[in-house]
Amino acid sequence: MNVTNRMEIAVFGLKRSGNHAIIHWLLHHMGQRTVHLNDVTSESPYDSCTEINTSGLPLFRSKLRIRDLYRKLVRNHDVIEYSKHDEAVDWNAIRAFSPKDCLVLSYENSLLENNAYAEYIEQHDMHVGRSEQRYRVVVLRDAFNLFASQRGAWFMTTKDTERCVEIYKQYAEIFLDSAKQEEYNVICVNYNQWFLSPNYRIHLARRFGVNINGEPFQKVPTIAGGSTFDGTSKDGSAQEMRVLERWKQYRADPEYRGLFEDIRLVELSEAIFGPTVPASW
Repeated sequence: MNVTNRMEIAVFGLKRSGNHAIIHWLLHHMGQRTVHLNDVTSESPYDSCTEINTSGLPLFRSKLRIRDLYRKLVRNHDVIEYSKHDEAVDWNAIRAFSPKDCLVLSYENSLLENNAYAEYIEQHDMHVGRSEQRYRVVVLRDAFNLFASQRGAWFMTTKDTERCVEIYKQYAEIFLDSAKQEEYNVICVNYNQWFLSPNYRIHLARRFGVNINGEPFQKVPTIAGGSTFDGTSKDGSAQEMRVLERWKQYRADPEYRGLFEDIRLVELSEAIFGPTVPASW
């Protein structure tokens, strides 16, 4: 049977958790022909994602208007982003292109007991074709910096944040329980360690069968404007971003501080990442 995707990775992560940085880092190391379906919300990933990011696919098969094609070529980006609202993009051509080296589906602000994902798995090959290797990943960032980044994001509502607190707890409990990792069949990715540690990046890449030298990933994905605090201004020098100090921007904000009255949230974050803020913050 023909293989459409040599590797498929379903990534679960909260918005502003570093999930897009992890995704683009993975794609950078997973081959030349890659597709990322962002923010999947139904059983049909290509039909419900908010945008499609491709690398190494023939542009003439993805974009129908020559003028727009030319603009993409002139910009010479290694990853080409297509909005789901762009009627000139041929979604079916991207879906049918084979073989892809890696297909990534990202699920944002979503519990792992996700009806969209469960229904997708039931009809997997119909939706995306056959995948030779399949992985499921959960990305987590320490709570203090995550919720500071969410606090500054224009698209996050108070209700969204409340939901994210509950999802955070589920993810964190899985991080701390190897039996649950086996139950859900997930690879847990610690964003803080990924950002800081070459050895962690080497070890993580090996779990996907890839050998790297552990160098930091310096690109800033442009999805949703890039970083909450830096936008895309640090693209090419992402390691300069103070991603572990975002909490300082909101330490005087009552709504932000109120989140950490949830003792369980603090306990889980510190169990995984250690103390993020000083006791006197």
